[in-house]
Amino acid sequence: MIKVHTLKEVAAHYKKSYGAVWGWCRVGVRGVRLEYMWAGGTMVVTDDALEAFMQALRALDAALVLPRQYQSRRRAANGDASGASAWLRARGM
Repeated sequence: MIKVHTLKEVAAHYKKSYGAVWGWCRVGVRGVRLEYMWAGGTMVVTDDALEAFMQALRALDAALVLPRQYQSRRRAANGDASGASAWLRARGM
């Protein structure tokens, strides 16, 4: 049996607004749309459609190449302070 969720249920689960989830369906995010269908005049999505949508967004994130300035910030945020230490040593700090 296929499990379906209303957009309101999806919004509550992901802590997003109804309008955001509606936008995922009608407009999409970075070219990826959440598949939906109509059931009794209500937009609904399946578990499989939600999983495919999230998987597609994860794939886009993994393929994202950040400009160099943001890569160093990402390393710093992940606890790699070697670049910062070298910068401070070079300035006598």
